[in-house]
Amino acid sequence: MLCLACGAEMRLVEVVEDTTMLVSGYEHQTWQCSGCDSVEQRTTFIRKKPLDEKLRNLMERATALKEAVAESKRRAQFKRDWDKLPSAPSPFESSDALKDRDEPVQSPAEPAASPAPPAHDEPIASANEAGRDLPDERA
Repeated sequence: MLCLACGAEMRLVEVVEDTTMLVSGYEHQTWQCSGCDSVEQRTTFIRKKPLDEKLRNLMERATALKEAVAESKRRAQFKRDWDKLPSAPSPFESSDALKDRDEPVQSPAEPAASPAPPAHDEPIASANEAGRDLPDERA
């Protein structure tokens, strides 16, 4: 920055953060001229967010990395535990393999036999006709 009085280069000699503003990032800067020793004070707004954002971004990435490592460890432990589990018997095992087990073996329920269908040459009798063919028991 140049001095308004003589045009020489000005040096920054003091910086004080302004805490009276509602928004953070304001500073009171004191500049001194290298030629005529005049002093100027200016209130400037500086942006501190880039470093804060970079730090927050790095923290988020580190947290995400830690979570990914923890998830990987959980999955590896699950796989080890899964491999240690005894295998379930296959429904297609032979009956000899089932006899070795302590569990009782249940046979499947047998389906009820359905009546044989009538032959094509036999007439189908209705309930009334079936009753007429029977001998009369009243006599």
